[in-house]
Amino acid sequence: MNKFVVIAAVVILALVGWWIWSQGGAPTTPGTEETSQNGEVTGESATIQLAQSNFSGVSGAATLIESGNNLVVMIETSGAPGGVAQPAHIHAGTCSELGGIVYELAPVLDGSSEIQLSGVSLSDLAEQMPLAINVHKSAEEIGVNVACGDISL
Repeated sequence: MNKFVVIAAVVILALVGWWIWSQGGAPTTPGTEETSQNGEVTGESATIQLAQSNFSGVSGAATLIESGNNLVVMIETSGAPGGVAQPAHIHAGTCSELGGIVYELAPVLDGSSEIQLSGVSLSDLAEQMPLAINVHKSAEEIGVNVACGDISL
């Protein structure tokens, strides 16, 4: 009987751990002021964990950095096939209930992407919450989500 209790406890812990991991763990890590290459203070930042969707094996993080009147969005992923451009967007809603596209991001290619959104700040995003960053499998399979993270500021 003791063996059964131990095995059941391990299975339950594993399932809880998997669920937390599949939800992206800690969704956002608030940042501090960042400095650009020329030494200019660029503002606040946030990091959003991107959890795999649809058992894709793709996960990563998106870093949002204020730079003057712009928001730089950098995405780094692992587990995606090389040479495939994966569309990425900021959507209204959450990963569990994605809404329409609010901001188009640069496609993720070979695990990375970067774009500067003109006239957008973290406070602009905060006013539009809830929002999520979503990465799609490819332009041809835009309906298949491979990674997603809820933005929490």
